[in-house]
Amino acid sequence: MYPTPHQHPDLDSTRDRRMVSNRVGGKETSLFSSILALSAVADRFFYGVWTLPPLKFLYFNVVQSLAVFYGRNDWHYYLSQGYPLLLTTAIPFTAVGLYQALIRPKRTKTGQILVQLAGVCLFMPVVLSLISHKEVRFIYPLLPALHVLTAPPLVAFFRPAISRSNGDYMPRRLTLIFLILVNLALAGYTSLYHNSGIINVLTYLRSQHEAHSPTKSPAAPIFQSYAAGTSGSGITAGFLMPCHSTPWRSHLVYPSVYAWALSCEPPVGLNESEKAQYVDEADQFYNDPGQFLRDNMNGGLRHIPRAPSYLTSRSQKTPEAYRQTTPHEWPDYLIFFAQLEPTLQGLLRSSSYGECWRTFNSDVHDDWRRHGDVVVWCLDSDEQSTWRAAKRQHALEQRDRQFERIIQEFRKDAWRRQSPWQRWTSGLSRKGLWSFSWPWERQGQFQFPWDRTSSSRWSLPSWDWSSWGWTSSKKKAEARYRELWS
Repeated sequence: MYPTPHQHPDLDSTRDRRMVSNRVGGKETSLFSSILALSAVADRFFYGVWTLPPLKFLYFNVVQSLAVFYGRNDWHYYLSQGYPLLLTTAIPFTAVGLYQALIRPKRTKTGQILVQLAGVCLFMPVVLSLISHKEVRFIYPLLPALHVLTAPPLVAFFRPAISRSNGDYMPRRLTLIFLILVNLALAGYTSLYHNSGIINVLTYLRSQHEAHSPTKSPAAPIFQSYAAGTSGSGITAGFLMPCHSTPWRSHLVYPSVYAWALSCEPPVGLNESEKAQYVDEADQFYNDPGQFLRDNMNGGLRHIPRAPSYLTSRSQKTPEAYRQTTPHEWPDYLIFFAQLEPTLQGLLRSSSYGECWRTFNSDVHDDWRRHGDVVVWCLDSDEQSTWRAAKRQHALEQRDRQFERIIQEFRKDAWRRQSPWQRWTSGLSRKGLWSFSWPWERQGQFQFPWDRTSSSRWSLPSWDWSSWGWTSSKKKAEARYRELWS
């Protein structure tokens, strides 16, 4: 006679676990359905029609292959560049975490979760690699999962070095300090220094808009512009830069700023032959800047305004209409990268445009079109004069500082050439302990042959310390002098 379920404790526990699992699974399904429904409603309100953005993404990038229009990347992009950019120095520990999660999984709930996270972190880059156009931002959502996988091997490797005072773990402590310093240096450089010009230029334009607006209050123009919709008098700006070079409106803030930029709209709705011949506005400009300005600017290169729009009357247009107007109107401020400066100097030589601001952007860049500083040209002659005066003042200050460095370098070199006795006596002299000179040091008197200041033809040659092994210091001094006088 077999026992009933209620009479067997193992059967009771199995049934309870199954019931709990079904209950949890039902809650997860309902939660997923609720999130999907909420997302669909939000997309309906935003786009005006019922749509599913993931399907649109696949249709746009895979079916129509429009992503190729923004560039092609190697098939191993996410492996060779994507993950290293996301993880930096933690990538060895991430590799160990992926190996432990997939090859040696644990039969626990945590182990199952790690297996799922590792599968997602490997599956998603493989799928995205099928698309010719690849970007690091496409795999940004995987970063939290990658951190979860990285944490166990990272902690296991460095915990003994922190929790124990044994000297055997000193290499691990030094490695940890090195990794922290590397990440701090990378974070500081990329956050504060690299590509800083494309942010600073928008701050400059915002300040110029505030300076040339009728209302001088810094907050009033924002609220007035939003209240009026599109009204407001301010500056006009044109960005002769590759697409998406600046954060644009997120940093300009003011809706009343009249601005346009070179567009790079994808060839949506075109057939294959039309797609093959399609060239966006930014590529047209960089292929032939002169021809583009003649064909796509109002008045070409012959009719360029002599004064900024905020000093003259301007046709009443909304900022959105101004941005979409073709051909483009010549703006009060032209913004571009320094590599384009020689070209524009030749094309706009007879115009009223002149440099009125410049800022550093990056030391190196993988795009040749983004090399150099961010330069701003304007039509306002007063601003150009102010900028030239500021540059002259800066150059004078730089020259004074350079001259001071040269003097300090000469003093250091003279101090290094002195003997210990000369250093001691000169130090006492500077302190005022005595001010007399030895008889043989007086002018017109006999000088010792080994004195470097002797002008006698019978004096012995001065000591050349470089012949005793100090050639490296001499070479360093010469290199410093060349650098200072360059």
